[in-house]
Amino acid sequence: MKPTYIDLSEYIGEKVKIRYRFYTDPEISGDGWYVDDAEITDALFYNSEVCSISDQTEQYCSSAPERGTFVESQIPTATEEDHSRAVFDIMPNPADDLIRVIMSSAKSENAIVSIYNLTGHMLSHSTWNLSEGTNQKTIDISAYASGMYVVQVKTSEGMRSEKFVKE
Repeated sequence: MKPTYIDLSEYIGEKVKIRYRFYTDPEISGDGWYVDDAEITDALFYNSEVCSISDQTEQYCSSAPERGTFVESQIPTATEEDHSRAVFDIMPNPADDLIRVIMSSAKSENAIVSIYNLTGHMLSHSTWNLSEGTNQKTIDISAYASGMYVVQVKTSEGMRSEKFVKE
């Protein structure tokens, strides 16, 4: 997968909204594409030259003095979900018409369970009454198109998201 870098420096001090448009070629079957590991960085650039050689071509060198070479910052800019809380599983995965969400709870409480498509639109939202121990709920996904979806569970202990595939 090739990383994409976008210079937003002209928007410093302004609110910025980033819009993604998702689509797939109708000839292709499968999930489509994903946005993962998005990172906003204070980029570091160094002026340098890069050279490449293969058994089919002569050595080729290139430089970008006006832009330099991007060096990844390695500074984390996202939060990690706490996987020790709000733990749940989705079965089967991939699924046809029904999924079963199995979740453990240390106490009786409410959980807010939402399903999103990959464009971020909420498709369903409900409050579940959890009892202490293991809880199971079945969700009808027969009306959903084939593709990838995200189940998000929020409890007083935290929030967790898991992906599932509808075939």
